[in-house]
Amino acid sequence: MSSTASSPHSRLGRRTAYHQRRANLAKALPKNSIAVLASSDIKYRSGAVFYEFHQEPNFFYLTDIISRAKEVYTDLLGTTTKSAFKRYFSSLKKVPSEGFGKLLQENNVRPLRPIMNNLRVKKSEAEILNMRKAGQVSGRAFTETMKTPMGTEKDLWTMLDTGFKIGGLDGSAYVPVVAGGKLVLVDAGGEYGGYITDITRTWPVNGKFTDPQRDLYEMILKVQRSVVSLCREDADLSLDKLHRITEDGLRDGLKSLGFNMEGNALEILFPHHVGHFIGLDVHDAPGHPRTGRLTAGECITIEP
Repeated sequence: MSSTASSPHSRLGRRTAYHQRRANLAKALPKNSIAVLASSDIKYRSGAVFYEFHQEPNFFYLTDIISRAKEVYTDLLGTTTKSAFKRYFSSLKKVPSEGFGKLLQENNVRPLRPIMNNLRVKKSEAEILNMRKAGQVSGRAFTETMKTPMGTEKDLWTMLDTGFKIGGLDGSAYVPVVAGGKLVLVDAGGEYGGYITDITRTWPVNGKFTDPQRDLYEMILKVQRSVVSLCREDADLSLDKLHRITEDGLRDGLKSLGFNMEGNALEILFPHHVGHFIGLDVHDAPGHPRTGRLTAGECITIEP
């Protein structure tokens, strides 16, 4: 293993947690196969000026290495030596680089993402603790920001990011989305130990809703809370089913407020899915089916 710093947030506890993750990966791999994962590299803004480093989530999930890694050779039984790497690759023949595509085809190379998605989609208690911390601190930062008059979108972002960090988080999980007008909409969240929260809130710039604004806001909030209450294993629902329930609730609610909901009106007003998996990525386990029955430990957003 190269000289790299392990995550300063060893909040997942014992090293055995990461060993167990690698063992789970080994069980999911076909017999006599290996997994090759790339860590993130430094990305440069211009010249020698680089962006803040963010480790590739699958690599971090299996290794707990959050800084840049040059080489990590890990025997899934626990060995972390170059001899393990040499043992796996000593039988491979050297071929010209132009034959690399053929080599991959002949050796039955498959994408690792589906296997990693299955491993990452169900969170451990330690992971959920990190996510709760990120959510709680982020929520408080939003509340304080709502209370404070802001002159610009930059001011708003600064206060949120400061609130995340003062509360003990690592900072913003992603560049926030801010849209202004008579109402301000903010999509932002903090990050803690690599784990992310995703919060969207809307509030009036002048601090007071008009009656129509309040009616619409309260209707959407009611639908959201109703769908959140269904996020239980015994509800026997999938993310797609929760989406359809949300659509029905919004359609009925908008009709009751006098909206004409004929044709594709709902698709225009609600063009996105109600939620997604969340964890080390904002949209965690990308490509994981939304049709499967949700079970305990799976973390999702509900954002109508």
